[in-house]
Amino acid sequence: MQFTSTRDNSQIRDFTYSIFHPAAACQGLFAPLSLPRFDKNFFISQTQLSYKTFAQNIINKLDLGINQRVINQALASYDDFDNGDPLPLIKHNKNLYFAELFHGATRSFKDMALTPFARLFAKLAAQKDKRYLILTATSGDTGPAALWGFKGFDHIKVICMYPQNGTSLVQSLQMLHTQASNLHTLPVLGNFDEVQTTLKSLLQSTSFNEFLSSKNLNISVANSINFGRILFQTLYHLNTYVKLLAQGEHRAYYTAIPSGNFGNALAAYYAKKMGVPIKKIVIISNTNKVLEEFINSGVYDIRQRNLQLTKSPAMDILKASNIERLLFDLFGAVRTKDLIQDLTEQQIFKLTQDELTLVQEHFTAIACNDHQSLANIKAFASQNYIMDTHTANATEFIKKLNHIDKDALLVINATAEYSKFAKWVCEALDIHNFKDEQEALAILCKRYDLKLHPNIQALFQAKTIQTKAINIEEIRQTIEQLLEHHN
Repeated sequence: MQFTSTRDNSQIRDFTYSIFHPAAACQGLFAPLSLPRFDKNFFISQTQLSYKTFAQNIINKLDLGINQRVINQALASYDDFDNGDPLPLIKHNKNLYFAELFHGATRSFKDMALTPFARLFAKLAAQKDKRYLILTATSGDTGPAALWGFKGFDHIKVICMYPQNGTSLVQSLQMLHTQASNLHTLPVLGNFDEVQTTLKSLLQSTSFNEFLSSKNLNISVANSINFGRILFQTLYHLNTYVKLLAQGEHRAYYTAIPSGNFGNALAAYYAKKMGVPIKKIVIISNTNKVLEEFINSGVYDIRQRNLQLTKSPAMDILKASNIERLLFDLFGAVRTKDLIQDLTEQQIFKLTQDELTLVQEHFTAIACNDHQSLANIKAFASQNYIMDTHTANATEFIKKLNHIDKDALLVINATAEYSKFAKWVCEALDIHNFKDEQEALAILCKRYDLKLHPNIQALFQAKTIQTKAINIEEIRQTIEQLLEHHN
């Protein structure tokens, strides 16, 4: 499998190079030149296999040039998910399934990719006898999963940055309480887009990279800027179809995805290209509906736009990095470079009508506000299914689908467990008699016969950690100080 930059496809790299050096030529992202395509018989042949064995089969067919033992060690991380099955596919009714992606250590879909990716990255770095700094900017879920995944690897240092007021309490506690000598967490006085922009600038900074070299460190990232993340996300979209077939469901289907940085949606697009019969990938936005507007109009416009903090904080993003990989796959490097340059310099780009038509062959989009999200939580709770606010956003598409294709099959990507956003779930269910997040969780578990994962319970039993938030302008200096003191 070969990779090139989304803005200059003159240089061809392999998979290992792309995950170690996520900053591609002309400040682009690494993207695959081509993907294999599988027919229905292949997917049927996989229906009796475990998720881990299926993943091994797909990775082998991708020909990543990685030793089989290393691949197996990475995928062994799935053994620690609930019941050893990282992807329960729950049938709600004949036309609706929930792909539950939150059964890992941090109770978010990010575990599905970051747990095996972290192990794979660490093993490959050890083989090359290299030390790495992993930078992570998070809107709430990537951070905990990255910290957990890389915990304890002495040759890997992780610095996780998150907007101080842009995550739920549980998400922030997860980042602050995942302790190891190789991990550091930095709350930042800013929003996710500002943090992510700073991270990208550090990747491209010659002087910062020279500083790291003086510390015998290389730099990489755990965000979906790194294609390694996208690889493991693509696997679960492929496996969703396998599990539908195993349940006797052969129809093409819509897949609805709560969307922020567009990595999950991009992975679904790659799975569609690889043979999964997805009718449309449904992009769900919250009130920060840049992606919804882009899919429906072909205009990506962030001029004079302020990020709104919502009850689905992982979706509180205006600059979705992985849109660039979609543009590259559909329109090529030259056009992608021009469009992203327009976005960088003018805060807007526009597709032609023909380009928009091509995007809409694969995608449709809606937005869901907090009021609608909470109403959806309440509606499904009456059917004894408890969901978080992000998943509830995705269920908003059911209403539209009932008008345009009422007998269609829909898979909702359930991206986080209720436990990460208990305060808002309680608000949706008219539960107000709790003093804090811990008590809210206790009420939910008792009323709906839910079992709280030990990792979440432990957050409220750990000693409170006080960490001073820093300004955006202080990020680089703070990172350099941390590395000076923890070399």
